[in-house]
Amino acid sequence: MLLIQKIVNPLGNSSRYLRWNSVCLAVGTSTRKLHLSRPNESVFGEDAKNALRNFGDIKHTPIPALTYGIGGLIPFTAIPVYMLSSGVYIPEMAFTSMAYSAVILSFIGGVRWGSAVSNPEIMNPNWKNFTSSIAPSIVGWMSLLVSNPIGTLLSISGFSLCLLQDMTSSQFPSWYKSLRILLSTVAICALLTTFMCQFLLPLEPKKE
Repeated sequence: MLLIQKIVNPLGNSSRYLRWNSVCLAVGTSTRKLHLSRPNESVFGEDAKNALRNFGDIKHTPIPALTYGIGGLIPFTAIPVYMLSSGVYIPEMAFTSMAYSAVILSFIGGVRWGSAVSNPEIMNPNWKNFTSSIAPSIVGWMSLLVSNPIGTLLSISGFSLCLLQDMTSSQFPSWYKSLRILLSTVAICALLTTFMCQFLLPLEPKKE
């Protein structure tokens, strides 16, 4: 009898050990599944980093798009350059900068609208994409309804959000993201300079 107990006890302990291991394995597997089922919070940031790392793809930009894009920066840069060179802040020119910003923001939104309409297999024509395509024009319109410096800040916010959205989008080619980084960065810097001119430069004397 004692011999039988000696034989059975190790088996019982082994059974409990195996059951305990099974429970631990099940819990571990469930935990890994729960971890994998959580959305990857770093994907958004990784897409933006990849767009910056691949900035060299701008060399693949079609010449007409690159030419018109760089040419479109002239109104942005000319206004703050003129005010800095003249040494005075000109409210009318600052408003012209906001008006031009509203036009370009509408153009950027139109790119997304056109992609959703002409390439539904690439950009899903859903509420999200169509809403994001009209949002820039609304921001541009709102910037014209308020006075400076709020209007300029709204324009800067619109360009920044559109740039971040395009950088993290999988619907656009890499060269387009690189072009957007270049153009939007210059435009934002020009708008910031115009914004600072209001505080650093004297107001242009009114002509009688």
